[in-house]
Amino acid sequence: MYMNTIGKEFSEFLCKLLNLEFGKDFFYMRVPDEVGQVYWMTLVGSYVNRDLKTKQKIKEYQFVLNYRDVKAQNVDEEIFRIETILNRLTCAELDNFELYELSTSNLGSYEDADVEGRFKGTIQISVKIHDDYH
Repeated sequence: MYMNTIGKEFSEFLCKLLNLEFGKDFFYMRVPDEVGQVYWMTLVGSYVNRDLKTKQKIKEYQFVLNYRDVKAQNVDEEIFRIETILNRLTCAELDNFELYELSTSNLGSYEDADVEGRFKGTIQISVKIHDDYH
């Protein structure tokens, strides 16, 4: 039986938001081999916040979104574009999780060309959802 996880759900959200196709130019939990423009996301940490005054718990997930291209300028511009979009969202909804807050945890970082001449930029994203169990 397939279980919907926050990583899969957030991947689908980003694909819709950024007009990407999952499995073609966007991947989750795996680094693609593609040479051209490609995105992938990994989960790098999470925790439960138990300090809300309402006694409701919030789960916070930290994802790293990677973007790779053969042109450094494209990486710089795309990471800036994604950061701007995510931090300006006023209303965002997930299909199966109640979103509490969505923001970037940094404003982007960059790596020089790898051995295949591809540049990579990353942005860390914080996704907080309501946790229904007590």
